[in-house]
Amino acid sequence: MRRKYKYIALVVLLFLSIGFAILSSNLSIGSSIGISNASFDVHIEDAVIYQTNVSGVSNPVINSERDTVTLDVELDKPGDYVNVTFYVVNAGTIDAQLNEIISTTLTTEEQKYLSYSYQYLSSGTINTGDLLRVGQKKRVLVSYQYKYDVTDFIDIDSKSLSLSLKYIQPNDYNDKVWTYNFENTYQTFKAPHAGNYKIELWGSGGGDVGSYYARGGYTSGIINLSKGDILNVYVGARGKIFNYGSQVYGSTGGAATDVRLLGGTWNNFDSLKSRIMVAGGGGSRGGINAWDSGSPAGGSAGGLIGYRGIEFYSNGNILVEGSLGGTQTSGSFFGNVKSCGGDYFPGGGNGYFTGFCPTFRGSGVQSAGGGSSYISGHNGCVAIEESSTENNITFPTKNGVACDDGTTDITCSYHYSGYKFTNTVMIDGQGYKWTTERGSEVVGMPTHDGTGTMTGNSGNGYAKITYLG
Repeated sequence: MRRKYKYIALVVLLFLSIGFAILSSNLSIGSSIGISNASFDVHIEDAVIYQTNVSGVSNPVINSERDTVTLDVELDKPGDYVNVTFYVVNAGTIDAQLNEIISTTLTTEEQKYLSYSYQYLSSGTINTGDLLRVGQKKRVLVSYQYKYDVTDFIDIDSKSLSLSLKYIQPNDYNDKVWTYNFENTYQTFKAPHAGNYKIELWGSGGGDVGSYYARGGYTSGIINLSKGDILNVYVGARGKIFNYGSQVYGSTGGAATDVRLLGGTWNNFDSLKSRIMVAGGGGSRGGINAWDSGSPAGGSAGGLIGYRGIEFYSNGNILVEGSLGGTQTSGSFFGNVKSCGGDYFPGGGNGYFTGFCPTFRGSGVQSAGGGSSYISGHNGCVAIEESSTENNITFPTKNGVACDDGTTDITCSYHYSGYKFTNTVMIDGQGYKWTTERGSEVVGMPTHDGTGTMTGNSGNGYAKITYLG
C-alpha cells in the first residue's frame, strides 16, 4: 500500500510598525492535529462457478487473506468452458485505484487451443486507473475455453493461468465523483466528508419494439450529508431481475435506479420504503399473437406519473389502449414488480410505483405502463408513512390536507427519515421536465458522462454522486 501524507505550513508575521512608535508583541499559535485510523482493505469475496459445461467442477477457493482465488479444472474436449466470477470489494476507509493488471500471456501455439479472458461482468473492459470507492464492489468474470475450431489435438498436463489486480491509493485523492453501473446487487456509498453532494440517477429502458425503447427517467438533487453517512445505490438494467420490470414475450420492463437508507434484497419492503430518490424505468411491450413483431411498446418512465403503454389495434382494428403508468400513490406495486399473471405476462416498468398490470384485450395483451419517479424534497411527490406495511401503504396528512396525487405541498414529499434534497430535477423518459406537472417542451436529460443530452435513457441504469463541498 502506498501512503500519501498532507503537510500544512503556517506563516506568521510577528512584527508590527505603527506611525513613529514601535510596538512589539509576542504572539503564539498552538495547533492540535489528529490523524484518524484509516484502513486500506481491498479483498476478494464470493468466488463461484458462474457458467460451465464441464461436470464435477469444484467452486474456486479463496485463501485466508482473501487476496487470492484458485481453481483447478480439466478441459477435455473442444467446446469445454468454465466461467468464474468473484467480487473485488473495498471494505476500507480509503478509495482504491487499479494500478496494474498482470495476466498470463498465451503463446501463439497455445492460442490455437485455449481462450482466456477477463472483464467486469456488467460493464466490460477492466482498465488501469479504474476506481473502487469505499464500500463499492465490482464483479469480475474470468473465462476459460477449449476452442471449438481446433483441428488437431494436444495434451497439456497443466497450464497455470493467472490474473493479478493491484490496487493503490489514488494519485489524485481529491477526486470528487463516484459513478455506479449495474452490478446485480446494491452498492454502498459512505460520505468521506461532511457537506453537499449532488446525486443523479437514470432508470433503465424497457422492452424493445424494433429500434424503439420505452425509456427510463432521470432524477437529481443536492443533499447535505454528515461524514460517514451511508447511502445504498441500486442500479437497474434492461432484462435483469434486479429492481426490474417483469417479462413478456421475450421482452422486459425497465428497472428503476434508486438510493436507499437500508440495504438488503432489492425487493425487501423495508428497504424499498427507505428510498429517498427513484428514477423510474420504462414498461415492457405488449403482445399480439405472441412474438409478433408488431407488438406495441411499453410506456416510458414518468416524472410524477409514468406514461401509458402504447396503443394498438386488434380484433378487426378495435383500439386497445396500453395499461396506465405508476403515480405517486398508485400502481400495481410499490417498487416491487411481481407477477401480473404469469412468467410471460407483461409487467409495468419499475419505479416509485410500478406501471399497472396489463390485461388480455381481444387477441393480444396490453403493453405495460412506465414506472413513476420520486425525490424527497421535490414538489408534487408524495412520501409514504413510516408505519406503512407491504399490504397497507399509507400516506401522510400535512397542513390539514391528505397528501395525494396533484399535491402542491412540498412537505408531502419529505421522506420520514428527514433526508431531503434541494435543487431537484425530474425528467421523464420522453424528455419532459416535471415540477408539479409535466413541462410543455422536450428538454432532454444529461448523458451519463454529462457532456451532452439525450431524450431518455434506453439502456441500463446509471448513478453518479458528486461532492460539492
